[in-house]
Amino acid sequence: MLLSDNDPWVKVDEAKTIALQINASFTLLNNAGHINADSGYGKWNFIENLVMKQ
Repeated sequence: MLLSDNDPWVKVDEAKTIALQINASFTLLNNAGHINADSGYGKWNFIENLVMKQ
């Protein structure tokens, strides 16, 4: 799971709980806002690379 520490929609504690429940790894990014295409992230090469390493 990938999350930003200043995401206005998902709180860090909530995301950590979800990650634990589904046994997912958890990566916290600093000041990335809400991570989606509408926020200007476009194609998620970074995320694709993270997933492919798993």
